This record gives sequence, C-alpha cells and structure tokens, in this order.
Amino acid sequence: MPKVSVIMSVYNGEKYLKESAESILHQTFPDFEFIIVNDGSTDKTPEILRSFNDERIKVINQENMGLTRSLNKAINLVRGEYVARMDADDVSFPERLEYQVKFLDENPDVGMVGTACKEIDSKGRLIGDCVFPTIDNELRKVLIKYNPFVHASVMIRRTVIDKAGIYDESFSSAQDYEFWFRIAKFYKIANLAQLLLVRRYTTRNISIEKENEQIKNSVNIRRKAIKEGQYPLRCYIYLLRPFLVIITPKSIRWLIRKNFLKSGRIYYFRDGN
Repeated sequence: MPKVSVIMSVYNGEKYLKESAESILHQTFPDFEFIIVNDGSTDKTPEILRSFNDERIKVINQENMGLTRSLNKAINLVRGEYVARMDADDVSFPERLEYQVKFLDENPDVGMVGTACKEIDSKGRLIGDCVFPTIDNELRKVLIKYNPFVHASVMIRRTVIDKAGIYDESFSSAQDYEFWFRIAKFYKIANLAQLLLVRRYTTRNISIEKENEQIKNSVNIRRKAIKEGQYPLRCYIYLLRPFLVIITPKSIRWLIRKNFLKSGRIYYFRDGN
C-alpha cells in the first residue's frame, strides 16, 4: 500500500494540468498513488491525462459532478495512510510530500497539516506569499475569522477522514472550510511554515459571483460552529465583516483587488477556498 494518496479533481484544466501533475510526479517522496478525477472535461484534459506514463496515476473519468462530489469519489478510492490534496492549476514544490509526511509521522496528535504558499497570477508573475499561523492554538483562534489553510496544500490522516467524515456535498464552495471545523473537533491542526505550494490566482477563481457564494457559505459555517459550542457567542461578531464585503459595490471590490494584487505583500488568506 502507498504511504500517501494524492487526490485531484480537474475540469477543463488543459492550460496548467501538465505542470501541476508533473510537480507531484517529481516529488522527492516517491511512495504515493495519484488519483485524478476528470470531472467531465470537454477540452484537452483527457488527452493530457492519457499522456502520462506513470503507474502511480489512476484516472477516473466521469460526467461533470462538481468539485465536492468528485473529491469524495477520490477519497473513497484512496489506499494511503495520508491523503494529500492538489489542484489542477497549482504547483507543489518537490519536497512538499516529504516534509508533510515527516511532520505527521513525528506528530501523531495532529490530524491535518497545510503549508505556506507562493501566489502567482495567470501569467506566472509573483503576487506575494500566503503565510499563516502554524500551531494548533493559534489556528483555532483564527479559524472562526478566516480560512487559514490553502486547500491544495493540505495533507490529512486517513483515520481522521474516517472519524470526521468526507466533504459535505451540500457545499459547492467553501467545502474545505467546513471540513476543517469538523476535523478540529477531534484533532490538532497545523501548518508548515515552509513555502511548499505555488497557488495560481486567476480571474477564474476570483469571480465576484463565486466570491459571494464562498462568503455566504463561510458565514453559515461559522454560525454552525458557534451554535455547536466550538466557539463562544461573542464570536458572532466575525459574521459581520463578510456581509460588509458582499454589500460593497463590484467596481470598488475590483479596484481594491487590483491594487492588492499589485502590492506583492505577504498576507493572510481570504474567506472561502
């Protein structure tokens, strides 16, 4: 059995898929399987997937089901002790799996570990570095405020998924954020300080419509965590800022985003994925 199962869902990802998949295939840690769900792609994605000649890759072709259901399908097929996420437009540093496996092996009380990441635009130009708290108590403090994990960077113990459950298929976005709250009920969470992922920030993943959906889902997720007693009632204040973002006119939000992307500063993550 492989030590790690890497899971990816791809829909019409021809532009960056080859680079993304190869970044996993060229990891310094070789003991993994790579489960890729082709979620009904209509571009050259199937052709690119067929071009790989690596026995560690297992491709699942299906009609379009969306990210959440596709990830759950992949999870149900994993054989590894650890499950690592990867997105079809991001790039993992060669040492990513090695460092995360070492960390989980040495910290059996931690159920999930993410990493810091570099962020680039659609042309590969550096925007800045995403940095996050790294230890459990600091992550718990900010989890109710924002999502302190890059989805594509996380590695989770399979036993954690067995206990906490899979992704909630009622969420088409922010499904990862909801998942982190459930994992944090039972296990410690962590981030590595090293920059081990390159995340691509494009117009495709920053649309106002998608952002609004992510924000609304994030508010509901936080509200649920408070109602279930994970956080005190005073944390309802953290539901206010997302609503202020939603009511901000699109033109102003785009202006803020444009200036933000040019800043190149180090920053913490936003609501949603």
